[in-house]
Amino acid sequence: MKMELINLTYDPSDKAKVPPGWEAKSLQDICVQKGLIRGPFGGALKKESFVRTGYKVYEQKNAIYQDAQLGDYFIDAQKYEELKRFAVGAGDFIVSCSGTIGRIFRIPEGSPMGIINQALLLIKTDDQIIDSDYFYQYFQWESFQRRIIDNTQGGAMANLVAMNIFKKTTIDVPPLEEQRRIAEILLTWDKVIKLKQTLIEQIGLQKIGLMQNLLTGKIRLSSAKGEWKEVELRHVGSFLKGKGISKDQVVENGFGCVLYGEIYTRHHVFIRKFYSFINDEDATGSTQIRKNDILFAGSGETAEEIGKCVAYLGDESAYAGGDIIILRPEVKVDSLFLSYALNTGKAAIQRAKLGQGHSVVHIYPSTLAEIKVPLPDYDEQCEIAKLLRVYDECIDLLEEELTALKQQKSGLMQLLLTGKVRVQV
Repeated sequence: MKMELINLTYDPSDKAKVPPGWEAKSLQDICVQKGLIRGPFGGALKKESFVRTGYKVYEQKNAIYQDAQLGDYFIDAQKYEELKRFAVGAGDFIVSCSGTIGRIFRIPEGSPMGIINQALLLIKTDDQIIDSDYFYQYFQWESFQRRIIDNTQGGAMANLVAMNIFKKTTIDVPPLEEQRRIAEILLTWDKVIKLKQTLIEQIGLQKIGLMQNLLTGKIRLSSAKGEWKEVELRHVGSFLKGKGISKDQVVENGFGCVLYGEIYTRHHVFIRKFYSFINDEDATGSTQIRKNDILFAGSGETAEEIGKCVAYLGDESAYAGGDIIILRPEVKVDSLFLSYALNTGKAAIQRAKLGQGHSVVHIYPSTLAEIKVPLPDYDEQCEIAKLLRVYDECIDLLEEELTALKQQKSGLMQLLLTGKVRVQV
């Protein structure tokens, strides 16, 4: 696919102008007649309207998760006829309009017949004006998404603006053939990104299968010897508590620290790098962690996630924030193996059962001490941890490549969808 730089006769930063040969068209202009429709009022779809099987009612999650099969709300033929103006067909677009706004999904061929609910927007584009692939890419473009979000109203829960305003939102539209070429380039990037995501998922599944066998002793390594022993964590080491590190104390540079929320969002199995730092003065009032410590999240939103843990394998001085429980091994144990074991299988089930609370779940050192974990001899622990770490490092590398691909596509969209770079038609 050839691309050539145009001789810019306009200022791309001037939002009032469009590239030569392009037109700024409103969403209403690029749709067929009555092709831009907000879902029916809530009163049109009451609880008594739903039946076990029939015509599907498409919901927000269909747009958010890009899946036409999700959901179990249906209406009968009579209700479908009553609400037929909201009917969805293959090739139509649905857009989430409340909460997670602006997520768009194109209904695939063979999808269930149905209607949209009140939280969705239905878009039927005119293929004489706009290529559907070009529109799909443009709508997902960060710059366009920001325009939608910037124009939202409401408090804590964001909502789409009134339809009379949204219909006037403009899209820069090149000639149809140029649209198709642009879409073709961006769809090629999507395919590469999808392949990378699939590879990550496949390796992740292989790792899960390997963990289920290696961490339970169902499969033994060729060098393995001796029987496994089930050990309570109280016999592995002693427990300490992290000390509160407020967001105000976090600085750009200093001593690395772990906040309990980062155990859920940033760190997985072992700490690869630090995302938060504190200065010398705040470090003196915090709990220092040591190499081979295991850090547990002491608070969480669900019983299933409570007590997720990570191993610290570094040598540099680092610190743990509040709501973190630290297990400091006092026997010969491989901390990385222990972290893998504690985050999966029976140990994870025990953690969930030991969590206390409802809206906020807590776990305490005294209850963590009761968790039983199967342990082989030290050498086998090390070998298993080493093998699983290879999988994690491979996934880390692929995820870095995936992030780079997404960034590259984002940059390409910025060039192609503004006309800064024109494709040869």
